[in-house]
Amino acid sequence: MGGSFPDPRADLAVVIPTRNNEVSIGSVIILARRYAAQVIVTDDHSTDMTVEIARAAGSVVVSNAARSGRTRAIAAGCRYAVNAGARAVVLFDPQGHHLTEDIPTLAASILANREDLVIGCHESPKEALSALSSACPVDQPRHPNEPSDSRSPFRVLGPRALALVDTVTDDNFESAMTTLAIKEGLSVAERPVRLRDALTERDAFNFPLYRGKRVAVVVPAYNEELLIGETITSMPNFVGGIYVIDDHSTDRTGEEIDEMAIHDPRIHPIHHEVNQGVGGAIVSGFKASLQDGFDIMAIMAGDNQMDPAYLPSLLDPIVEGRFDITKGNRLKRGYWKGMSTWRLFGNLMLDILNKIASGYWRIRDPQNGYVAASSDVLRLMDLDSLYKRYAFENDFMIKANILNLSMTNVDIPARYANERSSIRYGNFIVTTSAFLLQSYLHRLYIKYVIRAGEPASGSKDV
Repeated sequence: MGGSFPDPRADLAVVIPTRNNEVSIGSVIILARRYAAQVIVTDDHSTDMTVEIARAAGSVVVSNAARSGRTRAIAAGCRYAVNAGARAVVLFDPQGHHLTEDIPTLAASILANREDLVIGCHESPKEALSALSSACPVDQPRHPNEPSDSRSPFRVLGPRALALVDTVTDDNFESAMTTLAIKEGLSVAERPVRLRDALTERDAFNFPLYRGKRVAVVVPAYNEELLIGETITSMPNFVGGIYVIDDHSTDRTGEEIDEMAIHDPRIHPIHHEVNQGVGGAIVSGFKASLQDGFDIMAIMAGDNQMDPAYLPSLLDPIVEGRFDITKGNRLKRGYWKGMSTWRLFGNLMLDILNKIASGYWRIRDPQNGYVAASSDVLRLMDLDSLYKRYAFENDFMIKANILNLSMTNVDIPARYANERSSIRYGNFIVTTSAFLLQSYLHRLYIKYVIRAGEPASGSKDV
């Protein structure tokens, strides 16, 4: 996965009817914005943080009259989209059960003026998995009253279908809309779409796998109440364990983690009684996931900086046995968009110093915490000796080199959005530079004196 996405279409809007979906709405919006210029959340009187999170994620929020129902919420969103210039409207579920990657395929015939209503069909997991096979080849419903998947909430409406939306009064919007469109002589088609859960590989115990491996993600979090929800709910379904460490936050981060854990058994909350720093939080997650028997551990910060779409790119080199550790790189030219000038300067400076200190001459962006490592690697390391605060990434690399572990970069664009760094870069650069010098001398001592004859940069890095 990964790579670039086409520019969002200006004539396409995504409408998401929602009520009390704070856990998932942020990530759904962010993913939908890749394909549509406008994402509209029509809120049916939510009593949680749904509206605030939706706005923070970049959505327009249309508030429905108090508890007037989902059908009216959909109609309000469609009206807003049409008035804003949309020629086609995608209706999408707020829980993220579908894949936003299927939006362009589902919308293509509508935007080409060939059809009026296209329904995403997924009658069974087998059909969902077969995607473009013969699972859902229906171009027109078999009978006006028996469409193959009339209840699917994932659908695209063209101008003629949009003109009928306000006439639908039934609480079951999807079935009523399909029947009305057929009755009015509109062109109604179905296309196969995938279900997120149906695509997840599982073992004999129904545990999610990625290419046969159990994957855990460690999420260090300190005062991330605004972004922790988006971070956690954006995790791919192949992630079997999400170890979220509340590093003695003073806001509602810990409460949010505990609330999400009630709804998602993959989430394992860990609460620090004393702030231990980002490195200390990561080590706590490593220890817990190792104890639970995971094969590969990845790190994703709790501030939603790290795009989960790139997680497979970090996992593949490890799964295939080519490298022990993979590390994200934002310093490829063109990938640092959104990074401040001062932040970029600091990262480039530390990039050079870290090459010398760690011995990994080809590894860039040492401060990037988007990292994956095999459980075998973590068992080799003395986790308690790792630096507990912001130089954790540097120390991790230096000690990996001492163990002669292989490492490679994966180019991943910077993503900052609403994240606000608490690092004071002037002080950080000075203290980290001093730490790198000390660590460099330690590495040379271990490899030249204690293990005489080994090269100081003998670890494989690409």
